[in-house]
Amino acid sequence: QPYAIGYTHGQLAQARITGSLRFYNSFFQKTAKLSWDDVRVLAQKDFEPVIREKWPAYLQEMQGIADAANLPLSDIIALNVRTEIAFGLRKTNQIEGCTALTWHNQGAAFIAQNWDVGGLKNITAID
Repeated sequence: QPYAIGYTHGQLAQARITGSLRFYNSFFQKTAKLSWDDVRVLAQKDFEPVIREKWPAYLQEMQGIADAANLPLSDIIALNVRTEIAFGLRKTNQIEGCTALTWHNQGAAFIAQNWDVGGLKNITAID
C-alpha cells in the first residue's frame, strides 16, 4: 500500500516535484554550499539507511513517488530531508519552519504544506 500511495502522489505531483528539484538545487548551493549531486550522495548515504531501518513504509512510499516521477530515489529522499541537509550540516542563525495539514470529508481529501525560510514561501497542495 505505501508504494501505491507514493506512486499516485508521484503521478499527480510530477510537475511540482520537478519544480522543487529546480528550486532546491539552487537553494542547497546557497545555504550549504553543496551541489545537487552532493545532496543526493548525502541523502543516499546518511539518510536512506536510517529510513530503511526505522520507517520502511515511508521509504516504500518515497520509492513509489520516485518511480512515478521518473526520478532516482535519492532525489525524493533529499527533498524530504532538505532541512536536515541545508541547515543541519552547518551552524546557522536562520530560523525556518513549516506547517502541514490534512482535511477530508466523504467526497474529498486535501493535503497541504508550506515551508517558510529566508523570506521564501513554498506551498504545495494536493487534492
